[in-house]
Amino acid sequence: MQAPLSLRVSAWVLFAMGLAHTLGHIAGLKEWRTPPDERTRILVTTMNNYMVGSSPVDRSVTSIYLGFSLVVAATPMMMAALVLVASKALQEDRPNLRRLTRIYLAGLLVLSAISINYFIWPPTIFLLTAFGFAAWAMAGLRKA
Repeated sequence: MQAPLSLRVSAWVLFAMGLAHTLGHIAGLKEWRTPPDERTRILVTTMNNYMVGSSPVDRSVTSIYLGFSLVVAATPMMMAALVLVASKALQEDRPNLRRLTRIYLAGLLVLSAISINYFIWPPTIFLLTAFGFAAWAMAGLRKA
């Protein structure tokens, strides 16, 4: 018996989210190098020059922002890989596959709530889509 298709689709949606964020990150670097207007130039200059104590090294706000952006890009891809590998390994172990799916659903719900409250809409759309497919998988696993 194979892990539900909807669970795998959910994981691939998360992978696509990470890839889309990576592409957005790369595209945004152009604005960092050559700001399109005066307001953006002032923001970039300020972020580059404002240093934050982060023991043992001081870092610019730009460095922290870009590092955080890369983490936000890589994390959903890693989560997707883990769900794909774990769901394949657990395909014959329905109780643990249900447990994995419940944990995954809970994480997606928390991330979706955070995204709705604090971030722009593209990550929210990806997260809610992944949540929907995972919920569909959970419904199928409950029947089994």
